[in-house]
Amino acid sequence: MVSKSNKYKDFESLKATHVAVPSGSYAQVIFNQMKVPIWVRFLTDEDIINAVREDEAGAGLVTRTGFEWYEFVNGSSGLVKLDIDVDNFELDADIGMLLRSADQPALLAVEQALKAMVDDGFITRAMKKYGITHHPPKW
Repeated sequence: MVSKSNKYKDFESLKATHVAVPSGSYAQVIFNQMKVPIWVRFLTDEDIINAVREDEAGAGLVTRTGFEWYEFVNGSSGLVKLDIDVDNFELDADIGMLLRSADQPALLAVEQALKAMVDDGFITRAMKKYGITHHPPKW
């Protein structure tokens, strides 16, 4: 959750504004159930960040990666991360690869190589170059 200020402390306080959320997301359902006013005309994190920056919305729900990337590319957005727990909104996504005609040993080798890059910090260092914090998967 991002906003121009830290005045929103919990979901109840968000009822005083409109929150920009990804269209068709599970967050849209949850905010509706909590009766928090939302705007759902946004498809990307950048759209949501810009809506909050331009006062179209008082707060916005974006991915951590999207917010960090936006600030890396554009400089400070002028927004703050709100201390509101949205972990149960199920907005995370796994990244996958398709290996055509791969057998089990090939799949295992790729998995081991990726795990080694996570374990030795390569993935963390690579993501840091782009302003993104790496959160290692649970193997």
